[in-house]
Amino acid sequence: MMAYPKVIFPSGFDERAIVEMEAKGWISVVVEDVDGARYPIYFSDPIRLQQDLAAAVEQGTPWFAEPGLVIIPSVTIEAIGRTVVGLWRQGFSIRFVPSTRSSAEVEFPQQPRRLMRGSRLTGACS
Repeated sequence: MMAYPKVIFPSGFDERAIVEMEAKGWISVVVEDVDGARYPIYFSDPIRLQQDLAAAVEQGTPWFAEPGLVIIPSVTIEAIGRTVVGLWRQGFSIRFVPSTRSSAEVEFPQQPRRLMRGSRLTGACS
């Protein structure tokens, strides 16, 4: 059986959080590669990306950047899983910088939103 990377969702990630994630169009997760390296990834849909950029520009910052930014058409559990596996198969993880902290210590990017802390909640994506 082939090993796949694991998506580690924020602590307290439940059915309500899934609905909110899809409605907001973003989520910060940690992806644990098959060798145990962990990468903070920020998934955003194009609409949220446009809103984040507009808010940054309005606040005097003419850019928007997040570590491990990945844009997907719709931020859903299924889309995240497909994207993580697809990136892994393409060897894309070598372009991300792994975190040296445990998932419990990883601070997720702060949005005009809230700060979340990570916790291992899911198994392998496939």
